[in-house]
Amino acid sequence: MQIRYLFIRDGGLGDCLLVLPLLEAVKAADPAADIHYMAPRGFVPLLSRSIAQPCCWPIENAVDPSLFGPSPATDRLRPFSGFDRIYSFHGDSRFISHISAVSPIRYLDPRPTPEYIVHHLAKIIREDGIQLVSEAPTIMTRGEASDPSSIFIHPGGGTGRKRWAIENYRPFIESLRQKHPHIKPVLLLGEAESDLKAPLANLFDRLIECAPLVTLAELVVGRPYLGMDSGISHLAAASGAHVLALFGPTDPRIWAQRRPNYEFLAGLETLDSRAVLNRMTVLIERFEN
Repeated sequence: MQIRYLFIRDGGLGDCLLVLPLLEAVKAADPAADIHYMAPRGFVPLLSRSIAQPCCWPIENAVDPSLFGPSPATDRLRPFSGFDRIYSFHGDSRFISHISAVSPIRYLDPRPTPEYIVHHLAKIIREDGIQLVSEAPTIMTRGEASDPSSIFIHPGGGTGRKRWAIENYRPFIESLRQKHPHIKPVLLLGEAESDLKAPLANLFDRLIECAPLVTLAELVVGRPYLGMDSGISHLAAASGAHVLALFGPTDPRIWAQRRPNYEFLAGLETLDSRAVLNRMTVLIERFEN
């Protein structure tokens, strides 16, 4: 009999990507499993490309405010019925109680503890005897670099506290061009980084704004990438880019992906262009060799 699983996660892009190793673990334990993933609408096309091949659907379509009240209508519970196990990182005691009336559900508070975030999240499946087979997510792509001379840079990090100082980019890019004349720096910006377009765009060979997440995954595959501790950096690593992530004030022991193509530098507030250039040069030269 095919077993049906549902994972529920709200939050940012990185939060949702870092649940994917759990889906991969379920798929490895039961290749015939029917795995569903409920997450924010904007992330669904990307999450559907997990190697676990889940059926993804928008959390906005199913999670109604009445599920957090005393007595939700029966039809509001219908999207959650018929599963053999639901793993939720979303909701409160009322939500969990209501869902448990139609399907077995486990809940885990997703807020980070001092351990690596994927290990923390995986506690929810270990209760059912399912073990991780990978410590980081994998997004399926064509597997070919779109432009073998590009290096991608995403300066956003959600809040200003997670951004590298803007004055570092000019000396960094100028020195990068001197060391690697064939490299073409590409600037990636989303809606949250619109304020960085004017001061940074003229430093780069190309600007890509607000590209769909699936498009970004295909663009960065196999190429060097510089970013902050952000959802896009998690996407880049999961898609096969060679990532250097700059951390601060978040803790890389918790949030840095554990995989060969992901490296980091901590102490964002004090990192200057030379320190980042030296590390990026090592990454580029190792990649090219």
